[in-house]
Amino acid sequence: GIEEGARLVTGGLEAPLNTPTSGYFIKPTIFADVHNDMTVVRDEIFGPVLCIISYESEEEAIDIANDTIYGLSNAVIGANQEHAMKIASRLRSGQVH
Repeated sequence: GIEEGARLVTGGLEAPLNTPTSGYFIKPTIFADVHNDMTVVRDEIFGPVLCIISYESEEEAIDIANDTIYGLSNAVIGANQEHAMKIASRLRSGQVH
């Protein structure tokens, strides 16, 4: 992430306070200034990591969301539920919330 230009907003590789000394633990982490071709987006990360990807139009947002080999889950949030449902129907994923 960071080595490809993503900006660390919060979190990181340090273990959260009061975690076991064995195992793999990281703080909940948020990256900004992320692009869909970055490793932090392309690879499947099993941990509390969120990447914020900006977009210019709904079409671009849909393209970004569908540009993955995994497609496990998506979420659509909007003021107009009917419109949000139309957008959700265009997403290729196992679940859309």
